[in-house]
Amino acid sequence: MFLQKHTNMDNYSERREFVRRAEAEISLLEDDLDRQHFTDELSRISGFKLNYQPKAPRQEHTTVLPAAKVPDGFAEAEDIILAMMLASPEAARRYSDRLGYLTDKTKHTASMMIIDAYRTKGRAEPSALIDETDDEDIKQLFVRLATHWACSIPYEEKILDGAIRKVLIQAKTTQADAFRQALQGPLSSENREIILNQYQECLMDLRRYIDEDNKQE
Repeated sequence: MFLQKHTNMDNYSERREFVRRAEAEISLLEDDLDRQHFTDELSRISGFKLNYQPKAPRQEHTTVLPAAKVPDGFAEAEDIILAMMLASPEAARRYSDRLGYLTDKTKHTASMMIIDAYRTKGRAEPSALIDETDDEDIKQLFVRLATHWACSIPYEEKILDGAIRKVLIQAKTTQADAFRQALQGPLSSENREIILNQYQECLMDLRRYIDEDNKQE
């Protein structure tokens, strides 16, 4: 995190130490665009001319897992979450505790219907949920979920947590893009520092979720 407010920028030694510490933090970022943006911003703040150095590409080791247990992108991850919630009240409770929302409006509404069914009736039957709504998109969604592979297997927390991480990664990616766009517009120095800090915290969360996802694979 940039510590400008704790640094006397008129003192050369403090300003040089501030740059050294900030560069160390920037080097931890994985995204080339993020590192370039923060390097340019650090140059502007410190008055030092800093040159951006791209990171050397990292060799990745990919493990192939059974397709049924790996969400194919975040849209499939949301389907897995809903299908598991239909099949298991434990899945519904864990979804409420660890996530509580889906980015797709129709799917989010379906998740709330499932949670309400467990709360009021103790079970979530696809046929009953279909009868409760006049929305054709939600009806078709429940029809599809009832035959989804994740609705026919015993509840497995690891699968659900993997799908939840996919949704969190998507949400944090969208949030990071919004911060990046905001930083490209006109801002006061105070607001720019606030958004920079929020942006970096968002990137750290995103990297944590991605690292957790990679470890599971």
